[in-house]
Formats: sequence, structure tokens, C-alpha cells
Amino acid sequence: MNRNRTQFRFALVPARGRDQPGVATAMVKGLRAVDAGRMGFAMEAFTISMPAAFIHDEAAATPVDATFEVRLQRQDPPLDPLDELILLLHTAAEIEHSLMAQYLYAAYSLPDQSPQKEWQETLVGIAHQEMGHLLATQNLLLSVGASLNFEREDYPFSDFYPFPFKLEPLSVASLARYVLAEMPDRSKVPEVDVDALCAEAGVDHQIPRVGALFVAIAELIGELSSDPVFADSLPFQAEPSDWRAGPYALALRKVASITEASQLLDAIGKQGEGPDEPDEALPSHFRRFYAMYVAAKAHVGSTGQPLSDALPTNPTVHDPQAPGYLQQPIARAWGAAFNTRYRILLFTLEHLLSLSNADATRGRMRGWAFDDMKAVHDMALLLKQRPQHEPLRNDELGRARVAGAPFEMPQTLQMPNRPVDRWRELRNLMRFHLEQLSGLERDDDLAGDLSADIRERLTFISDQLEQP
Repeated sequence: MNRNRTQFRFALVPARGRDQPGVATAMVKGLRAVDAGRMGFAMEAFTISMPAAFIHDEAAATPVDATFEVRLQRQDPPLDPLDELILLLHTAAEIEHSLMAQYLYAAYSLPDQSPQKEWQETLVGIAHQEMGHLLATQNLLLSVGASLNFEREDYPFSDFYPFPFKLEPLSVASLARYVLAEMPDRSKVPEVDVDALCAEAGVDHQIPRVGALFVAIAELIGELSSDPVFADSLPFQAEPSDWRAGPYALALRKVASITEASQLLDAIGKQGEGPDEPDEALPSHFRRFYAMYVAAKAHVGSTGQPLSDALPTNPTVHDPQAPGYLQQPIARAWGAAFNTRYRILLFTLEHLLSLSNADATRGRMRGWAFDDMKAVHDMALLLKQRPQHEPLRNDELGRARVAGAPFEMPQTLQMPNRPVDRWRELRNLMRFHLEQLSGLERDDDLAGDLSADIRERLTFISDQLEQP
């Protein structure tokens, strides 16, 4: 979503339950980000409000007292509250999607050995929960009559994101960024050395927390003068019992009232992206990432070896000049097929949420979505077995550079308005994917297995299109 006319501003305010002293305003150094030219978007420098006693020269970095927390400010001039709620929900959906892709790529970068194998399972579990948050956000959007949003910023432009979208192999630095993005306000975790995390992550300030957005959404919902939730959206919302995520539950509920919307946001928060920590038996994303960060730092310190295999950062099949370009022809072909299957998954999720739960077609498409998730997983692991370049190139440690799953989204995900056109577009995507896979069947049996699945779907879609 292009928000190049939207300004997100943050304020540093007293933590809840504390007295507010006199407040003055100062600039925070180093929070202006540039887009890298993709969208031509740059945000104003962030401002903070804090006690006058803490104000220093504006050219210097401003210290942040641990009794204060960063909060997202309301739009100025004001938006209609419901419009602002939808804006923030669309932003939340895109952030959840971005985090999910980045966590999956980090998981796929790890070798199949201990302790990395255990970390891979943790990362995949968290990514599955991010998918649950993405679906939960769609339920919230449906409940207020808003459009769905499965988009995601690519190699990014929005300063509200916790950190620039970056597909990278797992490292201590990337784990530090994940911890910072998922952590509660620093006043709630005084045992965590945030300054050391920032140094490890390569940033000179605490990056915006995902939880700040969910706090803003929850507060905005509480300020609405009337209940905007349409109960007739219930048949179209994602059914919690239909979705699963391994040993950890999904924060996914159906929403038929403001109260239920608030409860869903609270559940997302307790899973690790809101301001409060859950009970120890249900560790949050923050707690799991922080434990992994501590263990990974010790592992690197004792072995002197990187955590991951030699995958590229920001793999791409489109830009031959990029360091992450998959230059080896078979790897590039698999990368392109991966992108198409990833798009089919997202299109299928959006399409099925346009159908009522009473429609048997929705159940079939849900099965397709699970099959696509497995296909994305299998293709990502296969790409690791293909070289990135031909002839082979080694990294600075002498390891052969291997390919990685691109997760590229060059196309729009906006669905056609008419149901018949949705089926037509899905059919076109699957026909193209079938052509991609036919050229890869000699390389690996996976291509044949995926092709058989797509042929079955095309038969079903043809039946749908023949209906009056």
C-alpha cells in the first residue's frame, strides 16, 4: 500500500500509571530514513515529548528515560476515527506479512544440525503465528466492512516498519533486530540491555516496536463513539478451528462486537507484539527471540562460525546487478516458480475469505492454502541445494554460495471485483505456474508432484467457470 502522503508520528510519554512531569519537545537524532528510491518516500524526523530536564542540544542524541514509552500519535489533522482504524489495520497486516516472510527466510537459512535445528523450529513456529496475526487482522477488517489486505512492502519505504524489509540469513545481528521489534516497552523488561541490543543490531536508536501499533489500534477502538462492527461479516471471517500452527496456539478469533475486537487485539499482544508479557507457560515472540539471541551469541562466541548456511541477502530473480541475484539458470527458474506459488497462496487466502463459511468451495480452497504452505516450504529447502552462481562462487569463509527463496511480490494482490474474474485470474496464475514447473521436472521430482496438484485445481476451476 502506497502511503506516501501519510505521516506516522511518535511521542515519548510517561509509562502508564506514572505521573507526568512538565513536557517539552525535542528532535530525536538518527530517525530519518530514506526509501532507496523505490517509492520516493521519506518521512519527517520523529519528534518526542519528554521532561524538560532531559532535553539536550538538538544536535546531540537525546537520552530516553526508562520510565517513558514510545507511543504512536494520532493523525494531524484528524481523520475520521474509523478511517484511521482501517489505515492502522492495513498497516498492521502488512507488517505481520513482512515479519512472517523474514522469519521464514531466516529459518530456511539454518543448517539441519543442533542447535540450529531447534532454532529453525522456533522461527517457523513464530512465523506460523504471524500468519495467524495476519488472518486475525483480516477478521478485524472484515468486521468493520473494510477491504482485505494481504499486501506487503517489498524492499521497503515505510518508516513505521520496525526495520527495513530484508531477507537475510540468521545472524546475531538479525536476531537482535527481531528482539527489538517484538519486545514490550523497555520499562517492562529492565533486565534487557536495550543499548547493547541496538549496538548488535547496528542501529543507533531503539527501532519502532510492533506493539506500539497494536496499542494505538486498541486505544482507537476504545474511542469510537459507536460500535462499527457488522455481525453479518461473521460467515466470511477466518474460523479459528480451521487453522493450526504446531504446538503454539494462534491468536485468531472471530469478531462480532467492539468487545471481541479488543479481546482479539489483547490476544495478539499477549502472544508477543503488544505491551504486556503472557504467562511463562506461553512464551511470547519476544521471550523466544531473546532466548535464541542469548544462545546464538554464546554459540558464535564458542565456535567462531556463522549461524547459517551461505544464502544470499535479498535474493532476487529480477535484478542481475543485485548481490542476491540467482544467476544459475536452474536456481533462477526455481526462484521464479517459488514467487508464483507464493502469490498463488496469498491470492487463495484472499479469495477464500470472500466466500462464506457455508460455501463448500471455501473448505477446498483452505486445503489448497495448506498445500501451498507446504509447497513454499519444500521449494525453499530445495533452493538451498542449488548454487546461486554458475560457475560456483564462494563466500569469505570458502563456502559455496547457495540460492534462497526470493519471496518477491512484483505484482499487485488486488483481486478483481467479480467472482468470475477471480476464478479467471487464479486459473491464469496456475496455468503459468504449470509451465514453470514443466521446465523443472527433469531437475527434481518435486516439480512433478506440484504439477499434479495444480492440474487437479485447474479442473475444479474449470467447473466453477462453467456454472451459470
